[in-house]
Amino acid sequence: MTFWRRLWKQKHIIMASTSDPGDLMHVRIKQVMDHYGLQQQAFAMKLGVSPATISSIYNGRTKPTNNHVQAIHREFPEIN
Repeated sequence: MTFWRRLWKQKHIIMASTSDPGDLMHVRIKQVMDHYGLQQQAFAMKLGVSPATISSIYNGRTKPTNNHVQAIHREFPEIN
């Protein structure tokens, strides 16, 4: 099974158990970073945000904004 297929299945399983999909964004971001082998600092540089921002999202302290999601899509257009 490909990474994207596993991610899609995990996303739908997790989304069924929560009412707020925004709560899951940090999980998806971790999966993307792991897939591409990126550390938080390198991921932040690719997106043009501070490493502290990625750290907060990665640890679930804050939710990514629409601008963060758009930056991820810009850098990784194959991700939906």
